[in-house]
Amino acid sequence: MAEDHKTADHDGEQERKLNFLGRLVYSKWFQGIITTCIILNSIQLGLDTSQWWTSNMGLISEWCDKIFICLFALEILLKLCSDKFRFFLSSWNIFDFLVVAFSFLPGNGAFSILRTFRIFRTFRLLNKLDRLRVITESLISSIPSIGWICFLLTLWFYICSVISTNLFRSTFPDWFGTIPRSMYSLFQIMTLESWSMGIVRPVMRQHPYAWLFFVPFIIVATYTVMNMFIGVLVSAISQIQEEKKGSAAAEHEERKKTRDMEILAELKAVRAEISELKTENSELKAKLDSLKK
Repeated sequence: MAEDHKTADHDGEQERKLNFLGRLVYSKWFQGIITTCIILNSIQLGLDTSQWWTSNMGLISEWCDKIFICLFALEILLKLCSDKFRFFLSSWNIFDFLVVAFSFLPGNGAFSILRTFRIFRTFRLLNKLDRLRVITESLISSIPSIGWICFLLTLWFYICSVISTNLFRSTFPDWFGTIPRSMYSLFQIMTLESWSMGIVRPVMRQHPYAWLFFVPFIIVATYTVMNMFIGVLVSAISQIQEEKKGSAAAEHEERKKTRDMEILAELKAVRAEISELKTENSELKAKLDSLKK
């Protein structure tokens, strides 16, 4: 029994050693440092666009950028050593790996344009902040529904473009002379950018009943469809939050079951030891009785 406990302690120690890097790289303080570095690096990349900053602090900024890249690479390396092949099972890890690997491309010569895309490191905040990660996952999960809404909106645009081209082509050829021009004008109206004084009122001077076309178009394209977008996103966010709550509850229940099983195993071990002690005690009593006789 003692040997079994020693074996369990040794296995636990080995597991702790194997998970040391994981506990380090996924700890709150380490992730807090990485998040702070991402924010500072984003600010530094923004300052690099200033001529005064590059002329006076260019060397310091370059060294800071190298330090940030090394810290990000160290985080990825620690995760790879901790998770091994499981690292690539997470899409967020793959995203971080690609962003950091992209940072090591040379920033001169034919690759000088790639220095502009260093700001993509800021996207790593999506993985570091839980709220942003939930919103991002919601956006990704709602892409199919958003695609169908975009298809519906395109269909509505096409129908209205054909109608507007037939109605206003002769008097306003610059806005509604062709289907593409009509779609562009309707897109401007949908955004409500100078839609009234810029397009609709001039059209209504020539066609007084044009409002019967434009008002339903704005209601459907601007308000109804946009509310559908918002509804899809809100539904996706709620669904992901419920899934996370469910997974957290399942993990808690699993940990509770594991803890209960460990307690039961320890109780069985204690009972076995007690039974062994009782057996030894009865044997000792028998030996004492034989000695007395």
